Amino acid sequence: MFVRSQRLLLPILCLVTVTSDAFAIYGDSDEAFGLDASVRNNLFATYNHDLDFTTLDDENRTNGIANVLLRLTAAGQPLDWLKYEFHGLSTTAINGAGANFGGIFGANNNNVAALRYRVFNGQHNLTTEPDVFGAVSLERSNVSFFLPFADITVGRQAITFGKAYFWNPLDVFSPFNATQFDRDYKNGVDALKVDIPLSDEGGFTVVASATQQEGRQEKSGWESSAIIGRLDWTLFGWDVSLQGGKIYGGYQAGMATAGELYEIPFRFEGAYFEPDQNDIFGQHASVVVGTGYRFENTLAFELEYFYNRGAAAIPTQSARNRLAQDARQLIRNELSQPEAFCAKNAQLVPEGVDCTDFIESVSNDDAAITSLVDDQISGLNNDQVRRLANLSYGQGEGRLLNISEQLLGLSVSYEFLPILIGSLGTIYSVSDRSAIVQPGLRLSISDEVDLLAGAILSVGKRSSGSPDFCAQTLGCPESEFGAYPQIFYMQSKLYF
Repeated sequence: MFVRSQRLLLPILCLVTVTSDAFAIYGDSDEAFGLDASVRNNLFATYNHDLDFTTLDDENRTNGIANVLLRLTAAGQPLDWLKYEFHGLSTTAINGAGANFGGIFGANNNNVAALRYRVFNGQHNLTTEPDVFGAVSLERSNVSFFLPFADITVGRQAITFGKAYFWNPLDVFSPFNATQFDRDYKNGVDALKVDIPLSDEGGFTVVASATQQEGRQEKSGWESSAIIGRLDWTLFGWDVSLQGGKIYGGYQAGMATAGELYEIPFRFEGAYFEPDQNDIFGQHASVVVGTGYRFENTLAFELEYFYNRGAAAIPTQSARNRLAQDARQLIRNELSQPEAFCAKNAQLVPEGVDCTDFIESVSNDDAAITSLVDDQISGLNNDQVRRLANLSYGQGEGRLLNISEQLLGLSVSYEFLPILIGSLGTIYSVSDRSAIVQPGLRLSISDEVDLLAGAILSVGKRSSGSPDFCAQTLGCPESEFGAYPQIFYMQSKLYF
């Protein structure tokens, strides 16, 4: 299957390496109708560590993944007061190891974090094979009305709130990960957005959105909704933003500012979260402070510090209870498939007892399942519980940007040639002394064709398989970035 799919990708690989003059497929999006497109081809090679939670196949140390994204954009402004846009996305992904796709390569949007602030999924999966994924989805679908007193946009749209470079705690609508190397396109959310200009110095924005049932994690419609007000103003040469309102799981208030002191840029962004009564997170604050500079010789750098108090906001006992609850449900599901359960959980079966007899004895015994799970969860220390909870209910559900409490980010870039830019990025966890290092090169063949190559290298203490619960969950992270594989990638982009 992988060889056959590779042959299908060859014409696309050839296409994206050919330069051409810029043109739209049809029309002009600044007029009544325009149709444009872009193709992205991503090739990943990974080296997986033992107990690597990012992959579901622990038998393959190396893996190859190909991902092709074809995006069609229809947009136009038929009237001075009316504008629209529709973005369709076709996704094809192939896993060379023939295993299920790991978390960091999730090609589809059918997961909890991606469904946040979406009223409908808008995706149709085309394949169900474990080594091939294909889907078509509607990524943007909105209409804008330009009225004398406000601009109103309704539908699936990209919304960005934030002024920082690596981390944006105020950007609650599908924010980028700090390690994301391709930020040309942001996922849309289903929302009503109203922009009200107040003066030449700034204006006020209101955004209202909701989350479909599949993305709520047992929350009500109100608890999973968002109604946010944001004031943007220019004051003494500084851009200042005040933001507050209802977000997923609670309430948020914060501010951001960006400006220059003695020609050196500075930026600040801070957010405070007050949870709903039944939310697993406690109240916490997040703060980002950063600076950056570009020298005349094209050398540029960005530096930020992130105080991520949300990484310590889940009470330890609440985290243990939630892990135990999910583990009990997982065991019940596995017990319904005896052959798979016996192959995966042999250590849970008492010595001298036949696995089939064991399954029959515990399948309908809630007390036995609870005892089995509690024995495993009790062996986890508090740090393991915190990291697992932050991964599952923080990053996994789109609630945390990172699982470490304190982080530093540094990015350096340099133009070797006007068409060739080199970069080196590093995210360092001060909390557990792990890091991600990202060297990269970008070659602009023309205005329509870009080629990228680089790596995402992990440094830090690797995952542990002890106690048994950790081994069954593909390892308990002992540091944030030490749990990730080594990744090497190439990307080509074609716009037409």
